[in-house]
Amino acid sequence: MKLKVHQRIELKFQGETFISRVEDIEGDKVCLGVPYSHGKDTYLRVGDEVLITFAGLVAAYRFVTTVVGVEFSPVAVFYIKIPENVERIQQREYVRVEVKLPCSYKRTGETSTADSVTVDISGGGLRFSAASDFEPGTRLELSVDLKAFRLKVAAEVIRTIKGDNKKFDVCVKFFEPDEKMIDKLISWIFSYQLELRKKGLI
Repeated sequence: MKLKVHQRIELKFQGETFISRVEDIEGDKVCLGVPYSHGKDTYLRVGDEVLITFAGLVAAYRFVTTVVGVEFSPVAVFYIKIPENVERIQQREYVRVEVKLPCSYKRTGETSTADSVTVDISGGGLRFSAASDFEPGTRLELSVDLKAFRLKVAAEVIRTIKGDNKKFDVCVKFFEPDEKMIDKLISWIFSYQLELRKKGLI
């Protein structure tokens, strides 16, 4: 786990979520830019308690800390300290995000594949659109294009939901996934959420 200068982070304060950026790092002391949300800045004071979440190379992390310093000149910044206990976010705790991504799927053991698009995705599974129904327990092999990398994972059908357009939403959970691959997915989800928050979409 390592923060980097110019890295974006998520900051929660008094129940609200903001975006900030690491401006400088000196040992365990981190200088952050003014947090913002939906184009609106918020200014913190020494002693304020905040929850920091950020993406590492293969996972996301979070920790609770307090503001230890504030400066307003030449630009407004504030300082926090990284505590000894930094929590690695487990995949089961991570949220599901709605996002349309190109994907393909096939039944395990078969060679023919079908193209599709995801409806949503999380660190533990996803939902995609299909022309046919699947029985719960059906094993599939999925390939999802996240642009930054391609997620290839085995999955098991949990349920299918029939839509109005004669298609089905197929809900699956990942089956014995590679831990490093899932860590990359969680990191991607975190970065995607930051982009949405930056644009004021969530």
